[in-house]
Amino acid sequence: MTGLGCMDSGFSHSSGAEQNFRFLTYPRRKAADLMSAFGNAVPGLTLQPQQQADGTQGVYLAVGDWPKLRPTAISLFMLRQACVWAPNPFVGLSTGKRELFIKHLGSEAFFDELRTQGARIDLARWMKRWDGDAAAFRARTAPFYLYG
Repeated sequence: MTGLGCMDSGFSHSSGAEQNFRFLTYPRRKAADLMSAFGNAVPGLTLQPQQQADGTQGVYLAVGDWPKLRPTAISLFMLRQACVWAPNPFVGLSTGKRELFIKHLGSEAFFDELRTQGARIDLARWMKRWDGDAAAFRARTAPFYLYG
């Protein structure tokens, strides 16, 4: 859910068994900053402010409504927010990191817009486009479903 959003953005997520990659942090930011930045941006996802034993603050991403959840949306918001809190980290990526990012995301056009527009990227337009692509794929493949 947060893996892509952590790629070269400055965000980190936990990998402990109890957190399952859902404890999100950003350097020099408090849990309140993360709550303010993401709020209710992703339907189905509830952010819970937490503090680790070492004082690290962040938010735990809890799924409150599975049918409404769009798991990749949080990563897209993280990528945009990274451009708000710091100089755009995607501008100077090496060729190798750029190619790896595009392989994970699946869209060179999105990467190019993120690199050039940074915090001004229109996430709603991208998500609407991808929703349409997914609906078209489901419609095209429906006749071949064995169970449905």
